[in-house]
Amino acid sequence: MVIQGRLGTEPSCTALALKSDPAILADTRLEARELVRGWLFAAFASVYAVYVVLTFSNTAMPLAARGSLALISLGLAVSSAIAWRTPRWRNTPALVVASTGGMVLIAASSWVQGWGMNGPLVGFLAVLSFMMGATVSTGLGLGLGLTGAALLVALAAAEHAGWIAGAAVLADLPLPRRLVNQLIILGVALAGGRFVHRVFEHYLVAGREREQRFQGLLGIAANTYWELDAKFTETHIWYRDKDNRFQPSARVLKAPWDQPEWEFDQGIAETHFVDLRSRRPFRNVQVRWRMPDGSLRHQLISGEPRLDDAGRFLGYWGVTRDVSADVGLQQAMQATEQRYRELFEMSPMALVIHRDWRVQDANAAALAMFGYGDVEAMKGTDQLASLGPAEQDIARARLPTCRRASACSRSPTGQRCATGGA
Repeated sequence: MVIQGRLGTEPSCTALALKSDPAILADTRLEARELVRGWLFAAFASVYAVYVVLTFSNTAMPLAARGSLALISLGLAVSSAIAWRTPRWRNTPALVVASTGGMVLIAASSWVQGWGMNGPLVGFLAVLSFMMGATVSTGLGLGLGLTGAALLVALAAAEHAGWIAGAAVLADLPLPRRLVNQLIILGVALAGGRFVHRVFEHYLVAGREREQRFQGLLGIAANTYWELDAKFTETHIWYRDKDNRFQPSARVLKAPWDQPEWEFDQGIAETHFVDLRSRRPFRNVQVRWRMPDGSLRHQLISGEPRLDDAGRFLGYWGVTRDVSADVGLQQAMQATEQRYRELFEMSPMALVIHRDWRVQDANAAALAMFGYGDVEAMKGTDQLASLGPAEQDIARARLPTCRRASACSRSPTGQRCATGGA
C-alpha cells in the first residue's frame, strides 16, 4: 500500500516549515474577486475619463451629441472611480452597469457619427466581453457578448436602411485621429492581457501558499503520502526527502496484499481488503514493512476513497505514519514489566502491593506467610489488621514518609508501595 520513506533506507521525518501568514487559510476566490473588481473599476474610470477628452475634442460631432456622450462618459468615470475606492460598491450590478454602459456608449458614438459597425471603437465590444468573461464570470462574459452582438446587428440594420452613412464616413476622419483610436484599442488590449496575467498569477501564488501549508501540515501528521488506483493494482507513493519536500518514488508498488514486504496481523489483511472493496475510509491500520536487512518498520496507514467531480471512483489516497519508535518503547516497557513481575514472583522475601493498606497483589512468599491459598483470596484484605495497635500507628506514620521519599515504584498493577517482611 505504502512505503515509509525510500525503500530500504531511513526516511526523513522533518516537518516542512510553514510560512508565517496572519491570514489563516483565507478564501482565495474571495481575495481574487476583490482584487479583480478593484482593478476593473480602476480601468473603467481611466478609460471613461479618456473618452470624455476624446469626445470633446471631436469637432466633427454635433455639439449636442458631444455634450450628451461626454456627460454619460463622465458619469460612468465618476461612478467607476467611486466603486474603485469603495469596496462595498464593488458588486456585480455595478460591474454590469459599467461594462454595459460602455458598450452602449460605443454604439451610440458610432451611430451619431454615422460610422455604424465600422467605427474605430467597435473593437472595444469584443475586449469588454473577453475581459468580463475571463476575469469575472463566464455568464457575465456571455451576456456582454450577446449585448455586443445585438448592438452590432442594430448598427448594421441602420446602415442597411440608410439611416447612417456607414463606412463611407470614415474617409472624412483624419488619419491621425484614426491612428490614435487604433492605438488606444491596442493599449487597452495589452492592459487587459496584463490584467488577466495578474489574476492568474494571484491564483498561482495563492495555490503555492496553500500547497506549502498542506505539505507542512502533512509533514507534521504523516511521513508518506500514497495513492492507490481504482483497480487496486498500483500504488504510487511520495516520501519526504532531506529538503523537507514530498518526492515521488520511482518504484510503483502492487496492492498491499500482493506486496511481499507487507506483514499484517491475523485477519487485518482480510478486513482491510473488504474495506477497500466497499470503498470505506479506514484509519490507523497497523502494519509492518520488512526491510532488506530483515528488520521491521511499524506503520499506521489511513486512507479514504478518491472521487472525481462527477463522483466516479478513482481509487484511494492516504498517508502513512511511522510508529516504529512508539512500538519499540511499548515493547521495552512490556519487557521491563515482565522482568519486574518475574523478580516479584521469585523473590524469597514476602512482598505485598497495597493501596491504602488494601492488598492488591502478593507474591508466593507473602501468601505462605499470611496463610492464603491464592492471590484472589488475599486481595482487598486490610494489611493493618494483622498488626497490633502500636505497629498500626507506626505503619500509618511511615506511609507519608514512604510517599515523600518516592519509595513507591511502578508495578504491573499501578503505583503502589511494596513492603516486605511481617
